[in-house]
Amino acid sequence: MVKHCPSEDKKKRKPWTPQEDKLLKKFVKKYEKERLAWKKISSALKSHGFYRDTKACRERFSNHLDRRYNKANLTDKEIDQLFELIELYGNKWTFIAEQLNNRTDQDIKNKFYAHVKKIIRRLIKVAYQTTESSVIIAKIQPLLISSIYCHDDEDNDKILKIDDKMKVLFKQLIRNNKKIKVGDKVDDQTIDQVKNIMKYLVEQNDKYLEKKVNKQAQKVQIKKLKYKKTFKVQLGLDQQNIIKKIQEKKPIFTTKNIKIEKYLFNIPPPLMEQTPMPEFKCPIENVYSYQPMLISNPYWDTMFSNSLLFRIQYNQNTYGMLSDKY
Repeated sequence: MVKHCPSEDKKKRKPWTPQEDKLLKKFVKKYEKERLAWKKISSALKSHGFYRDTKACRERFSNHLDRRYNKANLTDKEIDQLFELIELYGNKWTFIAEQLNNRTDQDIKNKFYAHVKKIIRRLIKVAYQTTESSVIIAKIQPLLISSIYCHDDEDNDKILKIDDKMKVLFKQLIRNNKKIKVGDKVDDQTIDQVKNIMKYLVEQNDKYLEKKVNKQAQKVQIKKLKYKKTFKVQLGLDQQNIIKKIQEKKPIFTTKNIKIEKYLFNIPPPLMEQTPMPEFKCPIENVYSYQPMLISNPYWDTMFSNSLLFRIQYNQNTYGMLSDKY
């Protein structure tokens, strides 16, 4: 079984294996009608050694394994309809998917942005006469392109602020060239538009990445400050407690989790009445040596009596004999 480590999955997304797909379909059939179904499905996969979160399970099943939805490529008519719906509703993918022949929202979203990137790659290749168009477009953050198709009135903190003129120019360029193929030529006006838009996108992309790095650094700094503040507060409280204990003449260092009582010997009380001792017999040939031990303390009498071969009692004193076998 190929198992995915959780720490590795965070660094790089791994493709789903046939075994994972088989288990996923099995667990969906089992839990799909229950409450918190995707959470249970994710836990079931983890119990088999495959670490996939609820979002990954839902997207994988909905976009690739669920036969109830249409997974076919978009037709030219559907592409035209998709652009019109996006122009009207922005990136409301759930609503748009309902209008496009029983497709899922994530499938429509992925297909649309994949189509947009394909158009940009082909335009870059023509405008700059380069074979590195895929590398150039790969450096552009997906959020930058998706923000172009968002409506300005949408309440979303992740939307980037894009110049309105550039938004209009970008949309027109994509719409006018949505059927461009490899090897097609474009006019000089289109080439100038591609260069202007790419220059703007690269600038905005650099600003976004710089903000992203600074934001992450700020989060790390805030965590460090919180830790230092908590440590100082705890240190101050500890110092106050120590001073208070000294003033009250109390022990400074005590243990809270360990009960000392369980380490104390349970010393029996003095024997009020001497109980009769059982008579033990031992063959004389097994006796190696004889050494009398005078024991008058009942506590030690009790302890030693458990380790000796036998004992005899005479005038409230105990004598022991050790055998060569022990």
